[in-house]
Amino acid sequence: MRKTTLVSALYQSLLDRLLANELKPGEKINLDRLRGELGVSISPLREAISRLTATRLIQFEDQRGYTVADVSMEDFREVMEICRNSECFALERAIRDGDLTWESNVTAALYRLQNTESNFGSPESEMAHRDFHLTLVSACKMPRLHDLIGQIAIAQRRYRGLIDIRKLSDRSADHVALAEAALARDTERACEVMRQHIDGVAAETEVLLARYFAAQSAPDNRPATRP
Repeated sequence: MRKTTLVSALYQSLLDRLLANELKPGEKINLDRLRGELGVSISPLREAISRLTATRLIQFEDQRGYTVADVSMEDFREVMEICRNSECFALERAIRDGDLTWESNVTAALYRLQNTESNFGSPESEMAHRDFHLTLVSACKMPRLHDLIGQIAIAQRRYRGLIDIRKLSDRSADHVALAEAALARDTERACEVMRQHIDGVAAETEVLLARYFAAQSAPDNRPATRP
């Protein structure tokens, strides 16, 4: 396997482990142990982990090396505020610049999402949900903004991985309203629905995260640091 392909595969594998909470917040990353587990040399592993620092899921500190970034309510609130502002701005631009192909893609993404909502919380439903939101803003011609939205989406996925997302409310009506307003080129309505949608999800997730943090702070549930 070419090094670039191997690095990409390692990146995705480690990202999946981070999002599944298999690598715990605050955990020091032992490169030798990981190298042995994954059966790879140290060079591509270092490169993959270095790429992950751009997602802010992994941090590097002098004298300490690589660690899994901590999670906190403060950070979650920052993530959701950036999500709301960035997606609303990108949606405005997408509605302004979107063409017939964009309209078709939004319709198709909504259809795929609706066909997974009966199995809410499944990997397929989560993927369809992410695809719908990304498709809505895909006509925005601002690559840096798309990079930011992608990074924030990863952060959201991490926090969603800490809770039982099946306890969140059904927001399928929001998705229909978002698509209808966007396709009608009703920017004001679309952005209003987007803000309400994101704020509603954030409020419910915060309640579930509070329970998670309370459980983690209990003496018997504090994660042990791996050697």
